[in-house]
Amino acid sequence: MIDIQKAREEFDRYVSNYDKDDFKISLKIDHSYRTADYARKIGKAIGADEDLAELIGMLHDIGRFEQIRIYNTFSDSQSVDHADLGVQILEKDNYIEKYCDDKETQELIIKAVKYHNKYKIADDIEGKELTYCKLIRDADKIDILNYMEYEDITKLFDFESIMHDDMSDIVYDEMLESKVVNRYDAKTTLDDYMLEIGFVYDVNYDISVQLIKKNQSMDKLYNLVKDAKEKDKIKDIKDHVDKYMDERISNIK
Repeated sequence: MIDIQKAREEFDRYVSNYDKDDFKISLKIDHSYRTADYARKIGKAIGADEDLAELIGMLHDIGRFEQIRIYNTFSDSQSVDHADLGVQILEKDNYIEKYCDDKETQELIIKAVKYHNKYKIADDIEGKELTYCKLIRDADKIDILNYMEYEDITKLFDFESIMHDDMSDIVYDEMLESKVVNRYDAKTTLDDYMLEIGFVYDVNYDISVQLIKKNQSMDKLYNLVKDAKEKDKIKDIKDHVDKYMDERISNIK
């Protein structure tokens, strides 16, 4: 049984231990709550437990706060995998019990947190666990793609470089094939930016694509770079993404 109000209060207590004047901390607090809201909306649309969906959304980035405190970075490659760190925090002294007292549900939450940022969900995850793993990955991406609605995205990307960078052929080709770009294939700052846009290809539920479309996230991301050196390639990708989203949305009954 999940008492979602009690869970929110506990999460508030947890994040109060961190410096909210730090941009990175405040960014992740706000992101956690927005992701929880998106998770609840997706949960309602697909007939999942809305309280459980919201709770997973709230907790998915709990490892970020210690990552920022210790390493002062969001970069997992320069520090630790923030999802794995989140699992450690939830499991230490059975902290997760403060959010949920059912063992089976605790295990589900742990798996959803663990796999929310991985390149893919483990093949042995199935059934109810797979549903919530997919759900949190979607909710996380919806908010990441809409960051500029709430934050100054220039704090996250070097737009001076993006506007003058080349786009790697593999990134261009894979984006036009509706494929998620492997982070290791991104060689330039522009590649990294396009990789973020490509998150839309890793969205599991059509309702999630609809939410991205409603937020006009792709239009906002495109408009920032439409005059870049690689503007023709970027326009090709934008047109392809728009068509892809419209086709996905058309599947919603």
